[in-house]
Amino acid sequence: AIYIEKELLKKVLDELRSQGIDPVHVTCLELRKKLADFTLPELLTPVLLEEKERIALAGEEIKKPIINMRRGEFAYTRDIERTRKSLRVTAVLLVFIVLVFSADVLLKMVSLRQESAAVKNEIRKQYMELFPGEKNIVNELYQLKSHLKELQEKEDVFIGVDTLGLFLNLSQLEREGVVFNEIMEDKNAITLKGEAASLSLIQQFKQKLDSLYNDVTIADSKSSARGNMLFTITAKGKR
Repeated sequence: AIYIEKELLKKVLDELRSQGIDPVHVTCLELRKKLADFTLPELLTPVLLEEKERIALAGEEIKKPIINMRRGEFAYTRDIERTRKSLRVTAVLLVFIVLVFSADVLLKMVSLRQESAAVKNEIRKQYMELFPGEKNIVNELYQLKSHLKELQEKEDVFIGVDTLGLFLNLSQLEREGVVFNEIMEDKNAITLKGEAASLSLIQQFKQKLDSLYNDVTIADSKSSARGNMLFTITAKGKR
């Protein structure tokens, strides 16, 4: 067994630390020499080493020490403490990074919610301008799609309607004493409602319409409270 006085080892280590030296191992070069040339008769003979021999043995001992007396309370801990400190710093940095990332995500979520609320408010505003009479607004997008669907279903009603052409044709016809109260047109027919001083004037106007449209018919005629004749004329496709 190899022994060394605690106080002596403590004193040596303290002196080395005061010089900024903290050895990883405390070993014995003489022991390496003795074990290298071990014989029982020479076991208790002191080992005397020259400087060059000590340097060579020290190199071997650094590479592969045969004994290390830095154990227990004298154990070398600088690397462990450095590693612990590094781990603590790393942990703090990781926590900081996580906090920064979480804050960034939170800010983006808040921003997205605010933008979403602004978009929803703008959609509702535009919807109310499009449909001012509608009061029960629950889901603007769904209700807008419903309105679009209704328009698509009625699309064929508007296709082929030439209202401007109808007004132009009527303006070119002589209609003495005939006044229109209502003019309606769809894809298949036109309907004219109005009044005239007499039934004969209505019939004359009907004959003029015959030159422009097919199937012109006086669908209804009756006297008004003012003594005029109210009429309804229908016609189909243009000639």
